Amino acid sequence: VRACSIASEAADWMILDTTGYLQGATAVALKGAKVKALRPVHVVALGDDESVDVALEPWRGDAAVTVHRLPRPSGAAAKAPQQRAQWRRQGFSDWLAGSNLRWIETTGRELRHAPARELYAGAYEGQLEGLLLGLSDADDRGICLGLLRSIDRRGDRLLSLCPEVAQTARIVDFGCVCLEADGTQVAQDRESVSYTHLRAHETPEHL
Repeated sequence: VRACSIASEAADWMILDTTGYLQGATAVALKGAKVKALRPVHVVALGDDESVDVALEPWRGDAAVTVHRLPRPSGAAAKAPQQRAQWRRQGFSDWLAGSNLRWIETTGRELRHAPARELYAGAYEGQLEGLLLGLSDADDRGICLGLLRSIDRRGDRLLSLCPEVAQTARIVDFGCVCLEADGTQVAQDRESVSYTHLRAHETPEHL
């Protein structure tokens, strides 16, 4: 959304590919949130899958949005799960290239979706290692990504695998997936870690 806002200052038209993630309630909710946030005047949907119909439902009666249904190209094929995983791994790896362990002071920075204290101060602490971090400037523009290594609550700082430019960030967003340094997603036992708690708190006081 921020990128589109910036681009709109120089471009009359923008075309945004929102990816083909459509299977399941989470995918549909994410697609709907993207369209609502971007407020497009035209939405182009490929194919006649039931998941596409569900994703388009909120805009059928919206006079400000024109929905275009086009047939799925004969050459289009869904990526296998292994291909998608490799694509994500490579993307994260590229973002993390050149990263080293660095202490990031939390004082003076806005922390979003910080982990609940019981997740980093108790038995689950090790399971937060590799938690994805998004670091942005004061205008909320993304600077880089990092991976959490540990949180020093008493010292008001966190240890992260990140590039040097992370030191300039004013905003730190805590994600909800854990990665290895090469971008590989770490499988987590969701019964042992409550991921709801990862987004339970919004203020720096919880660190």
